[in-house]
Amino acid sequence: MELPCTPVQSSLFYNYALLQVGKPYDKLAILAFFTDRDWRDDEAWFCDELLLACTEKAGLCPPLYLPTNKFNPTGAACIWSALGASYPGSGNA
Repeated sequence: MELPCTPVQSSLFYNYALLQVGKPYDKLAILAFFTDRDWRDDEAWFCDELLLACTEKAGLCPPLYLPTNKFNPTGAACIWSALGASYPGSGNA
């Protein structure tokens, strides 16, 4: 997906993402549907947790309301879609 943004927002998004390089995969994310894992805990990341954390850090959206343990890829796709994201090559601009 591609999300329209300013050069500053793009820089903030990718700079935050690069700061996360080397952190472990969030193996507890799958179990988080049954526990209270906070998806904003930056010690480890599940792919879509990181995507939405970067989206918030870049100021592309206000702080998202998501229960601490209820986060999934479908939710990320819906949020980005609502923010105006498009699918490259799909003609959905």
